Amino acid sequence: MKEISSSPISQQDHDFICPITLDVCREPVLASDGYVYERAAIIQWIEQQGTSPLTRLPLNVKDLRSKDHIKQLCQSNSLIYSCENSIVSIASLSMSQLEGCSIIGVVNRSQEDIHKKKPIDDALRYESVFLQKTYPSIANRNGTSFLAKTLNRLLMYHIRDCLPSLKTRINQMVSHFQTLINSFGEPIEDKGRLLLQIITKFASNYCATIEGTAKNIEVSELCGGARICYIFHETFAHALDSIHPLDNLSTFDILTAIRNATGSKPALFVPEISFELLVKRQIKRLEDPSLRCVELVHEELQRIIQHCGAQQEFIRFPRLHEKIVDVVTHLLRRRLPETNRMVENLVGIELAYINTKHPDFHEATVIHRALTGGNNIANTNQTQHKSKHDDRNNDQSTSGKSSSINRTLTQRNDGNEPQANGVHSSSYLSNATLTSPATMSMAPLGDGTTINERKLSSREKCDCEVIERLIRSYFLIVRKNIQDSVPKAIMHFLVNFVKDQLQSELVALLYKTSVNEHDELLNESSHIAQRRKDAQEMLDVILIIFSFDKTDVFVF
Repeated sequence: MKEISSSPISQQDHDFICPITLDVCREPVLASDGYVYERAAIIQWIEQQGTSPLTRLPLNVKDLRSKDHIKQLCQSNSLIYSCENSIVSIASLSMSQLEGCSIIGVVNRSQEDIHKKKPIDDALRYESVFLQKTYPSIANRNGTSFLAKTLNRLLMYHIRDCLPSLKTRINQMVSHFQTLINSFGEPIEDKGRLLLQIITKFASNYCATIEGTAKNIEVSELCGGARICYIFHETFAHALDSIHPLDNLSTFDILTAIRNATGSKPALFVPEISFELLVKRQIKRLEDPSLRCVELVHEELQRIIQHCGAQQEFIRFPRLHEKIVDVVTHLLRRRLPETNRMVENLVGIELAYINTKHPDFHEATVIHRALTGGNNIANTNQTQHKSKHDDRNNDQSTSGKSSSINRTLTQRNDGNEPQANGVHSSSYLSNATLTSPATMSMAPLGDGTTINERKLSSREKCDCEVIERLIRSYFLIVRKNIQDSVPKAIMHFLVNFVKDQLQSELVALLYKTSVNEHDELLNESSHIAQRRKDAQEMLDVILIIFSFDKTDVFVF
């Protein structure tokens, strides 16, 4: 006897037909062809939905209902039915099996009845007689009529149990398709009114994004007005703070500027023109970050177009989207040169007039008072009659202090310098002119590079220190003004102007045009129209289903 198990084998039998029929009730199963089929192979065949346990190929077999399977269904109280014309006759089932299971027996028409065209009414009467004769005690619980009623009742119970969750799913589907239809928009009736509505909505959303009142707030990054604020108070402020007042300005550059400002004559005062030239050079460096701030704000205003909340209209009308982007871009570009020119003017204003009487420019006054002690030119006549010892003490007390633009230079503390009328020479070149011939020979005419090759005198150090302190103090004042005025200029000439003129610009260039241009702008995408039609059809079907109440009775 040949045995077949569930273990895979290499046999390729494409003509295999499973011989398992309704008379299978024992295991192992002995079929008419002499093969023995283990129960595991049969289960495997069932689980694989009609494939051969040998070849894994689909089988040409009929439904499998064994008596063991019937018993299993009885234990689970499931509904099954059997028919008289089955291979297993319903008469072979014991009364205990039929009464303990939810089995409804029916008598189907045979092939002979079909050929003879036996009427259905006659078949039902024959079925009733058969059940009354064979199973009189359970005849009323079998038959086609009872089966139909039972199936109808079970279907109603199933609908009743599934209706709450089904109703929830229907509500979700209605909401989904309604939202989808709204996103596609209603069919166009008045193109002029629709165009004006889209323009107004876009302009309102654009301004709301700048002001921070938009409905859809971005949470992943800063955008709109928040980003503009960040540019003003973080990016621009940090760029200005990174510019040091004395960057690219060495001590020898300051000293050279002082010497060039004095000309051919030794000066008693530190030349004010040297301070102005040097501080203007530093103020000019504030122009580049200011223009960069304008550029960043312009880029953000351009980027807001994609975040202003009119995405559905843009998808529905791509041509209108392109025109709106073009109009806004052109408006921003038209305002950019004027804004840059205003920012350049703000820096130019600071360069045009160095206000040494600025209320916040206390450095000159502080230095003057600290070093002169309130003395003026009139007091110098009295100092000429003092003793040489007092003059030297006075020189020592002032030699370590800084000079001022508006003060009379104090006497030097070099006791070896010659005096004229009791007053020391005030020229910082006096030390160089009184040095040895070897030192003088190191100074070629018109070069001035010897400053880097010798040690600075105390007078030169003093003058450089004064200029540095004045430049630092005045530069910080100007930087503060620029940090405050540049954002205001950008808001006035660029941001607020665009906000105020955007809608009127769009209306003038898009709405006040011919009807043909309206048709071109509001030309819908073909796939949008088709998707709206499909969504509307689905919504209509769902609404029909939703109109049924759970108390409705279905009759089959």
